[in-house]
Amino acid sequence: MNSGIDGWKLSFLYARRELRAGLGGFYVFLLCLILGVGAIATVQSVSRSLTDSLRHDGRQILGGDIEIRTLYAPLKEDEAAYFKKMSTGMSVVAEARAMIRNGSETKTSLAEMKAVDRLYPLYGTVEIFDANGAVEKMPLQDLLDPVEDAPDIWGALVPKDLLARLDVKIGDTLLIGKMRFAIRGTFLKLPDSAESISFVIAPHLLISSDALEGTGLLGPGSAVSFEHHLALPGTGSAAALAEIEKKINRDYPKANWRIRNFYNASPRLERYIERLTFFLTLIGLTTLVVGGVGISSAVRAYLDTKLANIATLKCLGASSQFVFRVYMLQVMVLALLGIFIGAALGGGIATTAASFLTTELSLPGRTALYFDALFLAGAFGLLATLCFGLWPIGRAVNVTPADLFRDTIAPRRQLPSVRVLAVILWAAASLVFLSITTAPDRNMAVAFTGGTVIAIGVFLLFALLAQDVLRHMRVPSRPEIRMAVANLSRPGNTTTGTVLSLGLGLTVLVTIALVEYNFSRILKEDIAVDAPSFFFLDIQQDQKEAFEKIALGHASARNLQITPSLRGRIIKVNGIDAEKALVGKTYEWVVRSDRGFTYADTLPAHSTITEGAWWEKGYKGPPLVSIATDVAKAFDSGAGAELTVSILGNEITAKVANVREIDWASFAMNFAVTFAPGTLEEMPASSLATLIIGEKDENALQTQLAREFPAITSIRVREALEAAGAILGTISIAVRSSAAVTLAAGALVLAGGVAAARRRHVYDAVILKVLGASRRRIAATFLLEYGLLGLVTVIIASAIGTLAAWAVLTHVMHLPWKFSFVSLGLVALACLALTLVAGFLGTWHALAQKPAKWLRNQ
Repeated sequence: MNSGIDGWKLSFLYARRELRAGLGGFYVFLLCLILGVGAIATVQSVSRSLTDSLRHDGRQILGGDIEIRTLYAPLKEDEAAYFKKMSTGMSVVAEARAMIRNGSETKTSLAEMKAVDRLYPLYGTVEIFDANGAVEKMPLQDLLDPVEDAPDIWGALVPKDLLARLDVKIGDTLLIGKMRFAIRGTFLKLPDSAESISFVIAPHLLISSDALEGTGLLGPGSAVSFEHHLALPGTGSAAALAEIEKKINRDYPKANWRIRNFYNASPRLERYIERLTFFLTLIGLTTLVVGGVGISSAVRAYLDTKLANIATLKCLGASSQFVFRVYMLQVMVLALLGIFIGAALGGGIATTAASFLTTELSLPGRTALYFDALFLAGAFGLLATLCFGLWPIGRAVNVTPADLFRDTIAPRRQLPSVRVLAVILWAAASLVFLSITTAPDRNMAVAFTGGTVIAIGVFLLFALLAQDVLRHMRVPSRPEIRMAVANLSRPGNTTTGTVLSLGLGLTVLVTIALVEYNFSRILKEDIAVDAPSFFFLDIQQDQKEAFEKIALGHASARNLQITPSLRGRIIKVNGIDAEKALVGKTYEWVVRSDRGFTYADTLPAHSTITEGAWWEKGYKGPPLVSIATDVAKAFDSGAGAELTVSILGNEITAKVANVREIDWASFAMNFAVTFAPGTLEEMPASSLATLIIGEKDENALQTQLAREFPAITSIRVREALEAAGAILGTISIAVRSSAAVTLAAGALVLAGGVAAARRRHVYDAVILKVLGASRRRIAATFLLEYGLLGLVTVIIASAIGTLAAWAVLTHVMHLPWKFSFVSLGLVALACLALTLVAGFLGTWHALAQKPAKWLRNQ
């Protein structure tokens, strides 16, 4: 054979001629690649669209180039003058939760109220609609000004869903605190509302900042935040904004405010997108791994049809290197075709999905084709092809012609050459490296990669063990059972590939099904008997007695719990800056923003001491604090550590007396950080409260409190659970869809296995027919074979999936775990049905063959 350039030319010539003969068993190969690459390309492209919307339109999302956020009160006069001097415009927006009542006070709703000035919005626009659904032409601020013939009634703009909640229409009046507001129009979204996407149970509402004081919501201790949006000249880069922030911090080193720029406009939404992208990408990678098994099976099945060609070429003097190039070129050409189709399909789906999601998340639409995301998906597909496709080629070209001719009935366990093994190991290592380095949470990526490798090893081990057991076990004398068992361990069987691919897909589905079951159980079924009906926020000290009287004035009301609450931040742990003391990005929520602190004499309900001890009743001494296990893990600290918090500008350092495991699913009043008595009592604190009350009295109580105490926020636990359920439902649709793609890849591999075994089944059916076996008995034999194969897969995947779900619930989400036979059973039955359907289709084809045609060819 020729070498060098001539050798490659000849290899291309042979490869092209073989491909012209048809794709044969490569259809499964192509579909597996298209599914895997398409899934990753879709997720990565959608993620890039959303994050680009955050980056490109950060000014609109934030409301300015820089935002200065303060609690309880706006900037002081000198501070406001300082920022106005450096900016070309400053808009101040006051945000507060408010209880909104309709004019007849028959219905009440919680709302996130925005009191805006005449410069709002600095960036972006608010599209307003009138009663006829047409776009309102009047300027926003004119609509918020007092009504011409009723100067004591100001204007308000509301989202459309609030009209239905309160049974009102445009032109009707609303009661907010002590004032009446006329509904002047509706809006779909606000330009600066994307930050509140994570958990919203209250719609936004716009009023004028000039009307805010009259509502009575600005009392001492009221939870009102003031966002000062600044338009700055010459701030086109992140570096320029960083320099401005440094200057502000130098000029006001002790200021108790939070600064954010438009390059970090919505960190909460960005983290939400990152986590969902990461999780869905992992499912996409699982799909690619499952498809990788299909790739290997498809290449092996294709080579099985070419054994005579390979043996003939080697007998005629062709080198192993030449034969390897011929078939590797075919695989790579088809791999590039599959990658191209998958990337194109993923990019097309992503464009549609991104348009929908940017609207749902109140983001400006920035849909485009992101070639780097498509390239990343293609790189994953190419590495998967090399990792899984090289083995069967390397093995086939490394055996002697005699062994190749006997491979079907007496396969020889021949390894590929050292060079091929090195490339396979490099591709596997590159696949792992790429998975970890492109993940936002590398610790989770490492855990996923390790778990996947372990799962593959377990499936391979059990598949081989099952074959060995079936090979040596005593089976009943019925021929159908004996043949079915023998077929699973005979030479050329597809047991290992099917168990591995279908098992991985089933494992993902079992994990998701059990996690969803536990979420649903926590939200709907297993809430503690003493779970409250209401949470009440922002109760002032002088309101407690009257509030208690109203709350307990209903016959069904009971178990009122009132707890003091102060807002502050964790700033140091053991003398180290809190952000630097965090063990990983996963725990950024602990220091991200202001948190609630309280003090207590006795151990709160639904919490258990895991380290240290609770202080004695009536404790008097140096500051002590109790922290939740999540906080302890965030800083890798426990009892004996020092925690420094900033509350109302005061820094307090306390020793950690104990660590508590809190059952958050109980909905009992619990704080992640609780101080011992004697430290916080002198500080001005509002109170939180919980109450159990009959459902028939809920609306009356909420309306009465909104009338008497407009600044007190009441949240129905039932509505909060419904909102949480809606969010989880939306997420689970995306997760289940991705998992279904993984199972589809497993089904493809199963279909490929059936196709690969079809010739064997046809030959068996012909021989059995000649020997007098009925079609019913032949069909029963083949269906028993696939039934046993599905049963083995279900048993292994159910065990691994259950273990994975338990680990996710208890160690990642720190939620109580409960096993569900129903959830597991439904997924397992679906897998069994899929296996049997595939087996039936293969059996039907085998039974339809005429014996004469096949016997004449032998």
